[in-house]
Amino acid sequence: MLRFARIVVWMVSIVMLAGAVRPVMAAPTAGALVRGTQAAVYYVAADGNRYGFPNEKTYRTWYADFSSVQRITDDALAALPLGGVVRYRPGVRLVKVESDPKVYAVGSYGKLRWVTTETIAQQLYGAQWTSMVDDLPAAFFAHYTIGDPIASAADYDPAGSSDVVPTIDVYLQRIAEREGTGTSSAGAQQLPPPPVDVSGEIASQTRNDITVTCAEALAQPGADMYVSYVTNVGGLRTAITDARTRLPQTTTIFLTDGTYDLTGQQGFWIDVPGLTIRGQSGTRDAVTIRGGGMTGGTTHVFWIAADDVTLADMTIGWVKHHPIQVFGEQDVDRLRVRNLRIADGGQQLLKVSTDFKTAMSDDGIVECSLFEYTAGIGPSWYIGGIDAHRSVGWIVRDNTFRNIRSPETADDGRGNWAEHAVHFWSDSKNTIVERNIIVNSDRGIGFGLGDRGHAGGIIRNNMIFHDASYGDVGIGLENAADVHVLHNTIFFNNNYQNAIEYRFGGTRATIANNLTNKRITARDGGTATLTTNATNAAAEWFANVAAGNLRLTRAIAGITDSGTSASNTPTDIDRATRANPPDIGADER
Repeated sequence: MLRFARIVVWMVSIVMLAGAVRPVMAAPTAGALVRGTQAAVYYVAADGNRYGFPNEKTYRTWYADFSSVQRITDDALAALPLGGVVRYRPGVRLVKVESDPKVYAVGSYGKLRWVTTETIAQQLYGAQWTSMVDDLPAAFFAHYTIGDPIASAADYDPAGSSDVVPTIDVYLQRIAEREGTGTSSAGAQQLPPPPVDVSGEIASQTRNDITVTCAEALAQPGADMYVSYVTNVGGLRTAITDARTRLPQTTTIFLTDGTYDLTGQQGFWIDVPGLTIRGQSGTRDAVTIRGGGMTGGTTHVFWIAADDVTLADMTIGWVKHHPIQVFGEQDVDRLRVRNLRIADGGQQLLKVSTDFKTAMSDDGIVECSLFEYTAGIGPSWYIGGIDAHRSVGWIVRDNTFRNIRSPETADDGRGNWAEHAVHFWSDSKNTIVERNIIVNSDRGIGFGLGDRGHAGGIIRNNMIFHDASYGDVGIGLENAADVHVLHNTIFFNNNYQNAIEYRFGGTRATIANNLTNKRITARDGGTATLTTNATNAAAEWFANVAAGNLRLTRAIAGITDSGTSASNTPTDIDRATRANPPDIGADER
């Protein structure tokens, strides 16, 4: 996180000298600056409302002096409905909230955009940029929404951002176009409570003849939780802003059924600890948040920059980069992703980023979700399902990954395979990947890559199938120490020779009870203890090979009741209790 030196800016009330204010007028027109007998100054907008300047600093981003302010009677002022507050003019000043070291530029739609480094701030505003930072009281900060971060000087143009809003009316119109309305409090709910059954398991998700059932359904919001219902993109932005002002009270935002179109906009910056965003009906296909496609301008749906965020019961994607990005470099912990469909990202579908320093992202859970490329193939090799750096204790369970494939047809030495369906590396630790189904993805599950390894963890009860001619390994360990690979089933109809690989001197693994039709092999000095694995699987053994349903249809000699009992894999992919001795593979028949 960028930590700027503390900049003290004292708040100053707008106090007018009598000679600097025009005489009393009875009927102000649109565009006028007015005040009554008190010091507060207002802008009279084209919508007939008055908008207050919260302080002098905000006023001076729009006007050089007070010579245009008109004096009106208090009755005339009161007759003008109060529409809200005037925000900083984009591009003129930088702001920060008093309790947070982040410094923000003001975007042309009223969004605050985090300037991620001091170098970028200097490139945008010059060597004396620190003198242009105003401390914004938390109460004023709540009037803004958070936009996408500024990761390079090319991401933001101060002069251009200011030029596109020549008047406050233009600015208000742009903000209205992006924010909309639609929230309500728990005490004044406009919609009925969501019909989500919390008595036990949620409804099973069935796709391509594969059924996955999730236990421990999300509970309804408690009586102490604030609840919002939204119907459009603007309403969701407003609800997130409102949730920020209500901390430490937590908020659940329910999305009503429909499509939330982000085309031409950026996604949602989530910096509210404990926030839950979920579809109201509990059916993920009923709520869709989508950008303009993998070559469009929308880069993300959700940036996660706070602990304990939950995303559930919706479909998201069709963006240029990542539908979800978790800022591990900010030590963001305990994200929960549940019952999502995540589709068509130009890069990895769920990314945990890092600055490769000290921060780690801990204890995330990704469950009961579908990750896929809807055209049957991705846009480039630089895609993946879950790609996580420096992550500790994450659980990835009961998901389906489909068609995470590169459009390349041959490996030219640059790594043209798509990245893994599930990949934890760069010093990640103690990951559990279980009961997932991976279909036609170039690489299945990876712990570590090259010298950026992984420690601890379990890969168990997964089914992996691939039938394209061009692909890579089903399970790959690279400098992965003390990892257990147990009871997985892998079947390849392709030309790659290995189902499981353990590579490099830092790899020490236990590999047991796996059922494959390709080799389990060491590479580049990796070591492992191999116990009761079978590499002679045949397609006719399984329920539906093409769909990745690799459940056994009958007893198979050498497979049924032929494994070695393992205390850390007591159940199979369907949570059925394993026999003693167990079957080899993910399915206990």
